[in-house]
Amino acid sequence: MTNDRRKRAERAEQMRLERAKADKRQRSLITVAIVVVVVVLVGLGAWAFSSGGDKDTGPLVTPKSLTSDGGIVFGQEAATGTAPTNLNPVNVVVYEDFQCPICQIFEKTNGEFLDQQVRDGAISIEYRPISILDTPSSSRYASRALSAAMCVYEDQGAKAFSAFHDLLFANQPKENSDGLPDSQLADYAKQVGAAGAGRCVTDETYMTWSLGTSASTAKTKDAEGKKVSGTPTIWVDGKAVEGPEQDGQATMAGVADIQKAITAAKL
Repeated sequence: MTNDRRKRAERAEQMRLERAKADKRQRSLITVAIVVVVVVLVGLGAWAFSSGGDKDTGPLVTPKSLTSDGGIVFGQEAATGTAPTNLNPVNVVVYEDFQCPICQIFEKTNGEFLDQQVRDGAISIEYRPISILDTPSSSRYASRALSAAMCVYEDQGAKAFSAFHDLLFANQPKENSDGLPDSQLADYAKQVGAAGAGRCVTDETYMTWSLGTSASTAKTKDAEGKKVSGTPTIWVDGKAVEGPEQDGQATMAGVADIQKAITAAKL
């Protein structure tokens, strides 16, 4: 075998190995997604009965300026500070829980792509954060984190909320732990420019509202009548987007799945 042929063969083998590694990583992500979705679905059985009314959480204070479905719209103008170049971006809805492990995986896998799509004006994201995973925490972390996120939004708007959202997932505490203390959440608020939200965070101003998001979201359906059955749930142009099925279970949507849905919505 000549040197050129040997080099070509070596390159081909290296490419094969890299593809195999990539396939293995993807299979691992899919497996994790299936396991976590099943766990979350078990917990969702009690959604309609878990509004938190039996807990002393203070008066109900509802965040202002949310959409009618409790969402926060993050578009090109908010992301870049400039006038939008597209007045009709595709609407992408994201349901997440700040304590949800698969939501963290979703953000690691798709977050950069979605952020770039927003900056380019191709899409707007409507965040609809909910709290359904208080049980694994000894301090109702999911609801406390959501309450803190609303404080940031009320203080500095959608861009600060998006940055705070990213910080929470980058520093997501382990399940069955106390979660992050309110003092740490207040510090994160300061880091994203919402220093004025500190008192709101430590007072857990939106705690009662946060506890009620699970029951209200359990009744929500997409344009095809499909209910929100777990987190993360992604809608593009009103329709749920999922990854390919494995062993009869839907998997987490990836960049390719979301891009395909965005492209179809533009037609």
